[in-house]
Amino acid sequence: MKVTRWLGDRIFGARRHLEGVFTAVLLVPVAPDVFVDLWGSPENSPRNAWLRAAAVAAAFVAAFVVGFARHLWVRGRARRPLPLTELPEADVLVVPLSPRRDRLPYNRTGRGDREPEVPEFLCEGTRPRSVVGIVTPQLDSAVDALTKEFDADGITFVPVRIIDAYSPAAVIGESERIAEAVRAIGAAPQRILVDVTGGTAAMTIGMLRVAASLGARCVYVSSAADKEGNRVPYTQRGHAFDPRTIVGTG
Repeated sequence: MKVTRWLGDRIFGARRHLEGVFTAVLLVPVAPDVFVDLWGSPENSPRNAWLRAAAVAAAFVAAFVVGFARHLWVRGRARRPLPLTELPEADVLVVPLSPRRDRLPYNRTGRGDREPEVPEFLCEGTRPRSVVGIVTPQLDSAVDALTKEFDADGITFVPVRIIDAYSPAAVIGESERIAEAVRAIGAAPQRILVDVTGGTAAMTIGMLRVAASLGARCVYVSSAADKEGNRVPYTQRGHAFDPRTIVGTG
């Protein structure tokens, strides 16, 4: 059964090349005439017939080999490790800040023994000099308190206000303004990290666009889950990646 499946996969891969314009229109029709011209004999028609059959078989074998090589190449790429690294240090961290009911999204001085929020975890791991925080109208009243919290850790807080964090069109429309605020700080692209963990799905799309515009890397924070799928506290882990490598353009 495994042999049949293996052979079927390879024949299917060969068929893709046999159906190609070069093979179907040029190689298969012309190859038999080339074989006969080179090794055939006007007086030996059976020999010519065998040569034509051999030419067709050679075209199939060539397509089979090409399909098999492509299959190995695709599998090799699939087995490569994901282009994720540990959190590096950075000069600038761009992070969406979501409102919290009873606390600030960044409050290291008053955190106590609770699990760190994503912005807190990222700042501990990347040690930025500046944080560009994406805030919504719900956080307007907390901007001054956030500035004090970041300042207590020696971090310059640069808030960028957006109107709607749930609209992809709105967030993408604001992405260049966010990128300009980052450029104004003057950090090198390789020293800029953009968080794609927090906020809404629309915000994640917008942050990917910001990272692409800046030529910066993204960061993502994951957590372990129990058997019921619930997140396990204090298991946060940070990952950094170049968004171009994720989509195969890097």
